[in-house]
Amino acid sequence: MPYIKINDLNMFYEDIGIGEPIIFIHGSLSRGITAFASQIQAFQFSNRCLYPDLRGHGNTSGGEYRWTSPQLAEDIILFMDRLNIPRAHLVGHSMGGDIAMYCAILEPRQSCP
Repeated sequence: MPYIKINDLNMFYEDIGIGEPIIFIHGSLSRGITAFASQIQAFQFSNRCLYPDLRGHGNTSGGEYRWTSPQLAEDIILFMDRLNIPRAHLVGHSMGGDIAMYCAILEPRQSCP
């Protein structure tokens, strides 16, 4: 169960599979791995699947429990930087879709179409 330090957070994430990275961004009041449990089997043999727990969710600790979608997008961008992931497909559910959109706006070179 890996953690990565991102500013004021100790971000928990799951990292399953190998290949081109996909970052699965969960919705509000959810957890990364549980929100996308059905997709793990479909993608893990052809892609590196990353399931971070966002600020204020799941096993991620630290930081404030109030957040905005742009702030969570910055967390994801830093997450990618810390793990040396230059580009990734972003898959978002509910609030995770907003976060993926902000990631594409803030760092368009990091998001795959």
